[in-house]
Amino acid sequence: MQITSDLVSELQKLFENQQFSQLIFKIELLGNLDDMPNGILMMYACAKAMSKNTSKSEYKDIARWFDKILQSDSQNIDAYKNLI
Repeated sequence: MQITSDLVSELQKLFENQQFSQLIFKIELLGNLDDMPNGILMMYACAKAMSKNTSKSEYKDIARWFDKILQSDSQNIDAYKNLI
């Protein structure tokens, strides 16, 4: 699946409507999470962190994704806040 502006808009709407399971599913269909653009990875990590279905063991991955965002964009305040 290709990342288009329409897809990004759809993902943002799912996030805004707190439809985290659908958002997570659609992003996972895109491929390797480590290759995702920061904006999509941020939505994914936040959705995972806020999802009722996230296990305690998955929070290490969530922290790693926020850290990955910060490595490429050290000024990303939202990633800092979410990592904390």
